[in-house]
Amino acid sequence: MAKVKAFIVHDTASGRIISIGRPVGGVKAVPIAGDGKSVLETEVEESDIDDMVGGKYRVDTERNSIVDI
Repeated sequence: MAKVKAFIVHDTASGRIISIGRPVGGVKAVPIAGDGKSVLETEVEESDIDDMVGGKYRVDTERNSIVDI
């Protein structure tokens, strides 16, 4: 599969992924998150998205990257 742009909403302290959003059809999106949450904009393999939300990955907040748990 191809890489796609994604917005990863995660817990700021633990890096636990809460949700993943993708912009649709050229729409300029600015994601926001509530208290204690952050958003990482990145490119991911489309086929990995289900596993990311399922708890197999987290966001490494020091390196701003997604890592296996």
